[in-house]
Amino acid sequence: MSDTNMLAKLRAAADQIRSADDNLLRAIAAIAAHARVQIIPNDSLFGVEARPVIVLPVRMYDRMLEIIPNDGGRDE
Repeated sequence: MSDTNMLAKLRAAADQIRSADDNLLRAIAAIAAHARVQIIPNDSLFGVEARPVIVLPVRMYDRMLEIIPNDGGRDE
């Protein structure tokens, strides 16, 4: 297998993983909107809100903000 072929396959695999993550994040945002729960990055775990939270790794939270047109369900 050539280096070009291997690189193409690695990029395709990375795209599939990113797509799966994006679908998961869209589902999380939909659940949060429906259930009226707060979504925060895990470095903001402790706040004054008493509602349930969905804690995401910062990279996933940042990606969700990129793919969801609003604020990703975050209440401020």
